[in-house]
Parts: sequence; structure tokens; C-alpha cells
Amino acid sequence: MEELPTQQIQEMAEQYCLYRPLARPRTNLKTAAAAVVFMQEHPCLSGVILWIMVCVIMGILRMRSIFIGLVHLYQHYAPEDIRRRCLLQPTCSEYMILAIEKYGAVKGAAKGIRRLFFTCRGNIYRIDYPYESWK
Repeated sequence: MEELPTQQIQEMAEQYCLYRPLARPRTNLKTAAAAVVFMQEHPCLSGVILWIMVCVIMGILRMRSIFIGLVHLYQHYAPEDIRRRCLLQPTCSEYMILAIEKYGAVKGAAKGIRRLFFTCRGNIYRIDYPYESWK
């Protein structure tokens, strides 16, 4: 059974969760929109297939950046009331970024999703960095 955190740790985590500044990462929607328009202007099937193949290959090579970018999109556009629901320090989205940077795209995303659905429950504020398991 998991040991409950001390009252001091709960209070520190509560202060962090309730009063931390919310980061709103910059996103470049113009580039994304230009990519969609570019694809629609070239209806040639072979060009589209080539473009899809290049995107898949680049996606596999850049999965880490893609996943972190998706988390940044969530951090930028998610409403404040949803983002403040997390009871952990660092928040689940911050934890996901830290885990992806340390473990890579697949294992880090799996750790972040596991934390989101299984650890981030209840009404107890906690401090849970992914680095603690590395010691």
C-alpha cells in the first residue's frame, strides 16, 4: 500500500497546483494551415502519396517532438478549470514532457498516460517527479 504524503508536502503541492502560473507555449498555426492548403492544391495522386510517405517517415523520426508539441497545444488551449484539476506537482502535462524527454516518445508517453489515468485521482495533493524512480 502506498504511503500517504506528509501534511507539509500536501500543502506545498496544493499551493503549487492552485497558484502556479500557467504556461501558454507559442504555437505556429499558420505553418500548419499552409501545409493543409499545399496538399489540397496538388491533387496528383503520386505527389500526395509521396508527401504522406515523407510525413510518416519524418513523424517516426520526430515522434518525441510531435508528442511534446501536442502537450504544448493542450497547455495552450485547454481551459483553466480543466488544467487546475491536477493534484500533483509537476502537473500531468509537465510530467508527460519530462517523461518523454527522459524515456523517449513511446515509453515516456506510456508513463504519462499511466500517471494521468491511474495516479492523478483522489483528493490528496502530491509531489511526484518522474526522476524519483531513476535514483
